[in-house]
Amino acid sequence: MKKYGYKAILCLVSILLIFFSVNNKVLADVNAMLVYVGDSIVWNGSNTGNVAGISVSGSGNDLTINVQGGQNYAGLTINGGDGSDSVHINILSGSAVFQGNNNNIPPGVPTNGSSGRSGIYVNSNASLIISGGELKAIATTGNDGSGHAGITSNGSVTINNANITATGSNSTNNSPGGNGIETLGDFVVAQNGQPTINATGGSSQQNDGGNGIFSLGKINVKLGTVTARGNTGVNGGAGVVAADYPSGSTSSPQDTIIVENSAHLNGIGGTGVTGIGGAGVLTSKSIDITSGGNIAGTGGNGATEGGAGLAAARSLGSGYPANTNANDSIHSDNGGTIHGTGGDATTSGTGGVGIETNLIANTGGAEILGEGGNGAGAGSGGDGIQTTSGNSNVITGANLSGTGGDGGTTGAGGNGIQTDQSLSVSNGARVTGTGGQGNGPGEGGIGILIGKDITATGGAAVIGSGGNNQGSGVSGTGIKVGGIIQSNNSQIVGTGGLGSTTNAGDGLSIDNTQGNSTALSSQNGSVIKGIGGKGGAPSGSGGNGITIGTGLITNNDSTVAGTGGDGGTSSSNTTPNGSGGSGIDVGPIDNTGNGTITGNGGDAGNPDNTNSSDGGDGIHSSGDITNSDGSTITGNGGSGKDAGDGIHSDGDIENGGNSTNDSSTITGQGGESPNAGGNGIDSDGDITLGTGNASGIGGNDGGTGIHVDGNGTITGGNNTASGSPAIDSGQGIHVIDGTTSTKGDTKTPSLVIEGGSYGEVPSGSNVFNLPPKNAEGEGLKQITVILEGNSTPGKKVSVTFTKGNGSDYSYNTSHLVIGKDGKLHVWLPKGAVIKNISSNGIKYPGKYVVTSKNNQVAYFKIKGEESKVTPSKPSKERSKGHQVFSIISGKDGRLPSTGDKNNIANPVIGSLLVILGSYYIWRKK
Repeated sequence: MKKYGYKAILCLVSILLIFFSVNNKVLADVNAMLVYVGDSIVWNGSNTGNVAGISVSGSGNDLTINVQGGQNYAGLTINGGDGSDSVHINILSGSAVFQGNNNNIPPGVPTNGSSGRSGIYVNSNASLIISGGELKAIATTGNDGSGHAGITSNGSVTINNANITATGSNSTNNSPGGNGIETLGDFVVAQNGQPTINATGGSSQQNDGGNGIFSLGKINVKLGTVTARGNTGVNGGAGVVAADYPSGSTSSPQDTIIVENSAHLNGIGGTGVTGIGGAGVLTSKSIDITSGGNIAGTGGNGATEGGAGLAAARSLGSGYPANTNANDSIHSDNGGTIHGTGGDATTSGTGGVGIETNLIANTGGAEILGEGGNGAGAGSGGDGIQTTSGNSNVITGANLSGTGGDGGTTGAGGNGIQTDQSLSVSNGARVTGTGGQGNGPGEGGIGILIGKDITATGGAAVIGSGGNNQGSGVSGTGIKVGGIIQSNNSQIVGTGGLGSTTNAGDGLSIDNTQGNSTALSSQNGSVIKGIGGKGGAPSGSGGNGITIGTGLITNNDSTVAGTGGDGGTSSSNTTPNGSGGSGIDVGPIDNTGNGTITGNGGDAGNPDNTNSSDGGDGIHSSGDITNSDGSTITGNGGSGKDAGDGIHSDGDIENGGNSTNDSSTITGQGGESPNAGGNGIDSDGDITLGTGNASGIGGNDGGTGIHVDGNGTITGGNNTASGSPAIDSGQGIHVIDGTTSTKGDTKTPSLVIEGGSYGEVPSGSNVFNLPPKNAEGEGLKQITVILEGNSTPGKKVSVTFTKGNGSDYSYNTSHLVIGKDGKLHVWLPKGAVIKNISSNGIKYPGKYVVTSKNNQVAYFKIKGEESKVTPSKPSKERSKGHQVFSIISGKDGRLPSTGDKNNIANPVIGSLLVILGSYYIWRKK
């Protein structure tokens, strides 16, 4: 926590000394009050008429001072009265000026007293009320060099429909500059009217600059515009200071500064010549914005540290108790704006924080904006918004935005938004954080840094962008969370900063280390995105799109997408390039309920060169990956010397379930490489492919389509794999059901097939390193089944398999569909029978008996079709009375289609499928 050394307590002590020296007792009867203009008494129980333009009247508890405008008066002093009394100053017309001086002061005033030296001084705790016209209150520097306030009151001050200018005097000794307005009670603006108030503190050569407005009570701006400026000093004076001391509770928040009804309060801190800049607005308790009120604080520049823009629930400095109420905050409702801008450090040190408080509670559509000041030297930039307490920050239907300041020449950038606690965003609210730029070894600032959890609901948005680095430091993360992220129908997007010469920032990072507990929960149409920054030249790594320590991703009916940044590019053939970042690098993944998870790995710099680094994985999970209930997981590996895998799991991968309605899809594309292409889908454990679709494509050169260190189990679905090899298993492959098309070899120590369609066999290739068997250990033969008039991939096929003795052969067909090549590839022992086939509303008669040959073809014709395919040339007798055509089928086993050269057969038999080779077709003339 910063220390604000405004030494306002010195002002309090001096006021109290004067009060007790002039008044031996407090009088409750205004007729006993004494009123001076300079050293001329104008009221001593009755109007004296000693000063032209001043008329005083009063009775009971009310004293009225009527002032004729258009004149300059000496300082006004009111002695006597208590809290039940009221002093009314009415400016009758024009502009009246009260200016203190050292030559005309009331009798008995100490050498350093404010009586007669302040523009207006109320030496009691009576209430001061100023109304009408225009009033200027100007203090003068004391004979001893001390500064004094433009308006000083030991009680409260209320300003109605009057325009006020209050100017504190400068200090030339070791005292602070005078405050513009100083009150030991509350400061209230505009019970009526639209006043304009300008208050400016005095400067100090040896101490702190004066504050624009200092209130030991509350500040309540109901209407109009108030602008308060602190002045220059060793430490700059604050624009606005409110203490609400010694009142207040330690349990419930105390609203010390209140702005309402579209009013404006502006605080501008003074410059700290050798120390800290003054805060724009400072209070030890809460700031409350209501009914469209507006507050803006601009911290002053400081040699060692910039001043805070808005600082709530913060210490006021020496002599004041520290804030102990964790509930004190900045909060708002029903519109309005809250804007804090931190001051810059000018010599060395950190920039000022834009908005600094325990917590922020914004429930009514207000705009909250914090901008950190820039650091100097090795100093970091100030945070845009910084909160610290034991409670959550709640943003409902409003906008919160923080921008970190840039670091000094070797300093880190400030964070856009930082809290030690949690952030809750709902009802269309939007939270945006942008980290400041880091320089030299200084890191780029984090866009949004949350110590605990983020909860986003009801169409909310949380967007964070990490700061870039212009030097050798790491760039900032877009959004970084220490706990968990929960999103319901909301959007969370993090973008990492760009690297200059080193590593780029991650897009979204969750430091959850609670084992396999949920770290990221996304549901009901939420969108979660992480975009890694690009690595700096020559060898900086790209940032990961989404990084999670060990926690679980649970995604339901939502979208989670991560894009890894590309690695830095070297212009030298001998200097390594930067690695690509992973799209998603997380713990376990559970994707369900039509959820979508997509990861794109970044490319390494110069990925085609031999001195390139590795490409990033599209999706890398340190645990298990489960994809079900119509969900989709897609991973694309980045290119590099060793290319990234499309999807890589350190545990098991399971796609789909046993339900025929589960259309889950998992797709992995390995990255390209001149050395080793990435695998499409890679598991260090087991892979289970159920219903739905799975596709693994190995990258060139040498990437495997689907690689599994353990067992691969296929229980259903429409699965494809291509690569070198297409499928590679360390322990074995067990095919139970479904349809699997492979382009490339299958490498496995054990291949057991008990159902489904497995394998697309290229002509002349040996696709298995050993023959497959069934559960009984019988050797199996592949039979390619071609169904006439039915080659649409994905169409369900019903079929019966029997043994040679007529008994049922156990072979799973519940998820059997036509493969991508338009055929079925079933595996049966010699003597087994295929019969009773139906698909797409077509029943196929006949049967096929498996022989001892490998790669058999069984062709089933539609019953009653006039066209006939025969494997031999027709006899001369047979050809009489018929037209005879000679055609050659395509490599896919189909006849030529419409538009093919010499397509004489198409009008004859349409889309008839035939076995590879040459055939003769006859038809009656």
